[in-house]
Parts: sequence; structure tokens; C-alpha cells
Amino acid sequence: MKKTITVLVTLLIMLLLASVSCNAGDEDSPFFPVQKTGLDQMEALMKGVLVLDNGYLRVESIYSDDSYLLIWPYGFSRRTEGEEILIINGDGKTVAHVGDMIQVGGGEDGATKDYIGQKLPDDVKGPYWIVGEFVGADSNATGEYSLGVTSWILKSFGEPDNLKTLLDDTEITLTLDGVEGTLTGSAGCNNYSGNYEAQGLSPKNFTLLGPIVSTEMSCGEQIDKQEYEYLAALGTAESYKFEDSKLEITCGEQVLIFNKK
Repeated sequence: MKKTITVLVTLLIMLLLASVSCNAGDEDSPFFPVQKTGLDQMEALMKGVLVLDNGYLRVESIYSDDSYLLIWPYGFSRRTEGEEILIINGDGKTVAHVGDMIQVGGGEDGATKDYIGQKLPDDVKGPYWIVGEFVGADSNATGEYSLGVTSWILKSFGEPDNLKTLLDDTEITLTLDGVEGTLTGSAGCNNYSGNYEAQGLSPKNFTLLGPIVSTEMSCGEQIDKQEYEYLAALGTAESYKFEDSKLEITCGEQVLIFNKK
């Protein structure tokens, strides 16, 4: 009798683990592929933004235009808390959140089926990154995360229910250096720069350290007005978040929405 109970408990645990692992394509329960045990580890290093893309957790590399589906180490898991998706390591510690700039060891491998511990869904696409040593989010996953060095192009701005697009033949850019804590870019006519810090969970706090400074050229009334509105909004930045490969900065009652450059 005791042996029968033990077998039943073991089967129940296996079924529960399978239900956690095989949850592909659901935005609320993203697919989380995990490696088999006892595999040799690759030693390359990749850095990028952890994003949720059509129900799959991927890293958008800062070194290329590639977006990699991560095959996580055995023992890792994911947890959803409200709108946040957390990555949990084998010790039960939170090491990253969707939207973080992360670094992962490991390497790219075409023979993914040799590494993964479950069947990949039919709609999943590569390339794949076999995670070896998970380094974690910037600042060593202490709760303070940086954007790394990323460049963006403004898509729209203004009040969320009344967004404006840019004037024809104008471009506004933003480069954030999370290592140095600097921001630079073109406001459509003049170049600008400033200093900032970003920390906390998603959406993350965004604090300017002093005023934004810019050159003082004029490019015509309409472009000057657009530039003034953009810089005025950026000067009141409060928080930011990543969503569908976009950067959204909240500035009081306004938002700045950027596409990756």
C-alpha cells in the first residue's frame, strides 16, 4: 500500500511539472523551454533585452538584429506576478524580469533538439540560444537594472489617448547608456544630452540628473515647436517599460514611444 501511494505521488508530481513546462503560445503563461540535465556548457556571452514575443521569451541581441529564443538551464522556471514575468533560477531566486537588459552565457546551436527537455511547438522559430551560465540582469540582479547601451527612434508622443506622430522628413533619436548613465540624441534639429538613472522593477523608475542641454540652432517654426515639445516631455520623465520591442517612457501625463533603431 505504501509503495502504491509513493508511485501515485510521484506520477502526480510529474504531471504537475509537465503542465508547467508545456504552456506554449499563451501570453499569460509563456512557453519556457528547459534543457536536459548533464549537458556540456558553451561559453559564449550574449547581451540583450528580454522580451515577450507572441508567447515566447526571447532576447533581442544588442550585437545584431537577431532575436533568440532562450533554452534555459535545467532547474530554472518562470513566474507571473500581475503583469510581470519573472525568471527564477535553480535556487529559487529572481534573476530577471521581462524588459530587463540581461547577459547570458552559453551559445547558439542548430541542434536544439539535442539540448531541450521537451518538444518545441510547431510555430516556434529560431535562432536559439542554449543558456550556459546565466549572468543575470545588469547590476547583478540586485533590483536595479540598466538599459545597457540602446538606440531608439521616436514613433509617437503626447497624451496616451491623443498621440502625435512626427512631422514628415524629421527624425528624433535617443541613445541610452545605462553603464555611464548618459542619454544623447537628436531632437529633430538640435543634438541634446543629459544624465539619468533607472532602477526598480517594471515599469522602472527613470530619473534625470540635472537638465537636458542642447545646441541652439533653428530649423523652422514647426520643427522647432516639435523639438520643444519633445524635450519638454523628456525633461519630466518618470518611468519606462519595454513592450513588444518598443520603449515607452512615461513623462507626467504624456508618453514617448520609441522603436528600436
